[in-house]
Amino acid sequence: MLESLDPTRPVRLLLWNNAVDERDSYAWLQDHEPRGALASIDLVHSAANIGGLARFVAVRLLRNAGYEGPVLMLDDDQDVTPSFVGDLLANYQPRSIVAWWAFDFGPSYWDRVQIDPGDSADHGGTGGTVLDSSLVDDDRFFLSLPERYAFLEDQWMSHYARSLGWTIVKADTEIGFVLEHKNQYHGLHERKDEFHLHLKDGTVTTGRPLRSSSRGRRRGRFHQAGS
Repeated sequence: MLESLDPTRPVRLLLWNNAVDERDSYAWLQDHEPRGALASIDLVHSAANIGGLARFVAVRLLRNAGYEGPVLMLDDDQDVTPSFVGDLLANYQPRSIVAWWAFDFGPSYWDRVQIDPGDSADHGGTGGTVLDSSLVDDDRFFLSLPERYAFLEDQWMSHYARSLGWTIVKADTEIGFVLEHKNQYHGLHERKDEFHLHLKDGTVTTGRPLRSSSRGRRRGRFHQAGS
């Protein structure tokens, strides 16, 4: 599916495997030659399963290595169309998040207000999203997130971005799901609303943002093991 994306917008694919015991099932990638829209494929095996938050660790590693620009995120249970990259970049700009799953809030997390593609949003999901990679430059993106809510990284991303004055925009693209009944959020229903209320009333805050710089970022605490 990814190799069939629009080849005029090539992408580098970074796969993050949280199930280190399953690493042998990815061995075929060592001999696979990327083609079509894929410029390269990199695979990281993690001994610790930190859920979806790992995607932001991956982004931070890219930043530490000197990368500047947007990063697209896709969950492993999502199917996209060939125009996926172009669709998201159409509304992208620095200091923004463009998300396929985006909405405004009512009184609770589950009381959602539907919006149209191109509209600004209160919340953006992490699957099917493009964001300015500088969002994770400040260590507080990771250190201010309470461990109890570590698996609610979509809520944290949205809250953190809005606290910095960033914009969240609903993307205009098509995404399908497979195995939706296995999605982990089914077991986090009450915790999502709990976290939403804590963020809303100021119980959980990001703290005053630190001034980021490439020098400070590359000397930060997040780095590739063994590098």
